[in-house]
Amino acid sequence: MIGFKQYTSYYDKLDEGISDEVWEEIGLAGRRALARAAKKRRHQLSRSRKKWGRRRASSSRIDKRAGRQARSNLYKKLSGGKGPKTIAQKLNVSRRAKSYRGQTAIQKRILRSPKRRADKR
Repeated sequence: MIGFKQYTSYYDKLDEGISDEVWEEIGLAGRRALARAAKKRRHQLSRSRKKWGRRRASSSRIDKRAGRQARSNLYKKLSGGKGPKTIAQKLNVSRRAKSYRGQTAIQKRILRSPKRRADKR
């Protein structure tokens, strides 16, 4: 069975054509429809996950991972050593993080090599 984190990450990838504003406006029925689609495709998704897991990540994927890690580190730093818990905290931290874009880019560049090393199989 597909876990919640996997479900959200796959639907983040699948809805790349959908903007954030539209995603927020999708109602409960739309979300349930996405959940039904995920349940139907869970075996296909698990096979695909295994197949992609055996491959080396491309440089663009490594860049995305490094950027995600850099943002995560910055959010933790801005929220006092712990990740933001409530929605209000997340919104506040993401608003404050916009002023640290330069630092995030530098951190992303620094984190690229550890992410590349972690991907070696």
